[in-house]
Amino acid sequence: MKWFKNFLKTYVFKHRGTTRLVFLFPKYGFVIKIPNFTYSMQMFLLGCYCNWNERVITKQFTNCSSDVCIDITSKIAPTYFCSWLGIISIQKYVYVLSVNSLNDDDKSHFKNITNDFNYRNFGYTLNTNTGEFDKLVCLDYGNPLN
Repeated sequence: MKWFKNFLKTYVFKHRGTTRLVFLFPKYGFVIKIPNFTYSMQMFLLGCYCNWNERVITKQFTNCSSDVCIDITSKIAPTYFCSWLGIISIQKYVYVLSVNSLNDDDKSHFKNITNDFNYRNFGYTLNTNTGEFDKLVCLDYGNPLN
């Protein structure tokens, strides 16, 4: 149990969205998303669906070799795991944009992924070889209402 307590000490509660709560674990390279139970049952259920949908999108386009699939997988932060009913989702950690630096070209680039261009829905992956930011990706792409 000591390892679990130490693990929990490494998280940073970063984002409280309408549909989900996000816990960051930058040291380990992932985030945990859970449905937000503080607003309403509808938002909780939508959070479950968003978690589940992000995993489905990741699986669907990762196991495909067409140009469309490669294009989409290069634009999203992959979801590694989602529990039944979308209660817990584990996604790759990305460095979230801290200011609105999205321009019209970026919005055009992501138009087939999302229509919600809030800068907090985007971030940069880290190139493990160079230690520098690699590419801009969408990290909130599961909501069908966007």
